Amino acid sequence: MIHPSTRPVALLVVLITACKGDPKPTLVLDAATVSDRLESVGQDVPGCDVTGGASLSRVAPAVRGLRTLMRALPAGGPLMAGSGSTGACGGDLTVEFSHESGVTDYTLHFNDLCLTSADGNITVSGDVTGREIGTPSDAGPVIEAMEVATVGAVTITQNGQTTDIVVTGGRAEYGKPEAWAPGEPDAAHPDVVTLDNATASYSSDGRTEYVTGLRYERTGGDVATVTVTQGQLGRTDEAFVTMATVEGDPIVVDLVAMQVQSGTVRLAGADDTELLVRPGETAGTLEFDLDGAPFASGLDCSTGRQPLVQAGVALIVALPIY
Repeated sequence: MIHPSTRPVALLVVLITACKGDPKPTLVLDAATVSDRLESVGQDVPGCDVTGGASLSRVAPAVRGLRTLMRALPAGGPLMAGSGSTGACGGDLTVEFSHESGVTDYTLHFNDLCLTSADGNITVSGDVTGREIGTPSDAGPVIEAMEVATVGAVTITQNGQTTDIVVTGGRAEYGKPEAWAPGEPDAAHPDVVTLDNATASYSSDGRTEYVTGLRYERTGGDVATVTVTQGQLGRTDEAFVTMATVEGDPIVVDLVAMQVQSGTVRLAGADDTELLVRPGETAGTLEFDLDGAPFASGLDCSTGRQPLVQAGVALIVALPIY
């Protein structure tokens, strides 16, 4: 079974990737480059607008569903039985699963699952597989790890624009394996989450973004502490930066409200340039420091909650128990 407190870690690994070393970054982080990347985020990341020095960039309709998939997963409460769920405006989500010798295999089928939004309805299509790995015991299967991947691409469509999400080799190693569900991880026994690769390809301009080589450790329950140890962010066939949380300032996130409370991520560029990213005073906003000085622009990612709730309900109803 998938324990409610570990589902976000297991399924949100679409955001991170497996440890592959710490290569030297190739992208110089200057004001022009940061402004360009923030404008891209404002266009392509669901629910995010550029604020401050740049004009507001409304979210590209095609990809608002990405945050729907990645942020709507429930962090607590009982796991509900079922084999499917219908969308708020059509389509459905169905789940197939089987269990043998402590191991449970899942396939989630998004069949044009439709979510309503003020900017236009969202549909999600494609399959996601999961494998919960456990060892049989007298008390029940001792759950040790969870693996997640897409089967080809999961396609998110809104107003005629699409985003294809591809994830391979996602894995969460639980710090406290226990019967039926892993225990809450702590500093001595953190969950370690990795992923081989994750890409997002946009129909609007043919660009593909990727996250690779990133690894994080997680402790805590509904309010979790996340320490990113390394990773790469970039665009296919272009330069990249490396990333990690700042020592002594890990990410603290409320998994129920899906809000980052504190923490600083350092993006390291070529020629010793760096960008620090931290939550702003208002929930859902981000502030930046470029090479030690406050950057004029920020991000407001506080909108777009309606489809998140719908997706969360669909997933809760669809997931099985045994």
